[in-house]
Amino acid sequence: MKRNFLLFFVIIISIISCEEGFEPTAEFREDYVMFGVINGDTTYQSVVISKSYEPDNFNPYANTNDPDIRDAVVTITGMDKEYVLRDTSIERADKSRYTTDEYFYYTDEFKPKIGEEIELRAVLPNGKVLTSKTKLPGFSLFSWTNSDEALPINKIYSQVLFTWKLNNASDNLVFLPRFLIHYYEKINGVNVKKEKEIPLELVKLGSSLKELFPSASGKDYVLYDTTIVYDTFKELKGSGNPSDITIINGEVELTVMDKNLGSYYSSIQTLNDGYTIKIYETNYSNIEGGIGILGSYFTFKRNIEILHDFIGRFGYNF
Repeated sequence: MKRNFLLFFVIIISIISCEEGFEPTAEFREDYVMFGVINGDTTYQSVVISKSYEPDNFNPYANTNDPDIRDAVVTITGMDKEYVLRDTSIERADKSRYTTDEYFYYTDEFKPKIGEEIELRAVLPNGKVLTSKTKLPGFSLFSWTNSDEALPINKIYSQVLFTWKLNNASDNLVFLPRFLIHYYEKINGVNVKKEKEIPLELVKLGSSLKELFPSASGKDYVLYDTTIVYDTFKELKGSGNPSDITIINGEVELTVMDKNLGSYYSSIQTLNDGYTIKIYETNYSNIEGGIGILGSYFTFKRNIEILHDFIGRFGYNF
């Protein structure tokens, strides 16, 4: 999850950097962009900082200069203790535009507590200061309630139901559920571990079907149509041999976001690959001195048993 969120916001940074200041008829305004997404489940936290730039022509994507800001002093303060983040980089997956590594700041020493308030502060090399505060989702107890626990479901209803409850929860929490199948596929004699997220809906677009997945919302449940669940399970083999598939298990993964991360997440739209982002004109920001987001989340997971006789129907291994 931490890797997903890091990639997620690095790509947002690259898009904002070229779009925020780009209005051909307006005077250019330099903006500084900071994203910090605090993971309540780990000591590893990361922050990315960038800036907008003025394109040389009317095509904002023509610029190939990496907008990442280096040599900033970045700190996270929580529970009256300050953590200084180190700088590092990762190899850029897509080098079609930027060829340099993706640059960011991190610490592996800070694991926040439930409901804890934290402050993020960055002093840039030019003296510019970016700051923000947020509070981790607060609750006294998390539980899965009245949820299905195995496939196939043994009831007359045509939907798979997952529900959850947070006692004494803080206001305006946002939930993002995912229903996954973990499995191995034998490729050239080697078992490769894979996962498939089950879509919530299938929408016909021309001659093809588009998968739609759950959106982030305040709802404390999600319903999956069993026909879609079973069809997705059937299609794991693709055009290959069913005997090349070995099922591990099913899993429900629930991300619980604070109101800041939830508000920002709701202002953007992810496409099917999970990393392509469309930034709306009215995207949410809570960064003082710039734009971007400081938010936080916890993740909860539940194993979903997939019965052996059900797996055998499709010719898969278990």
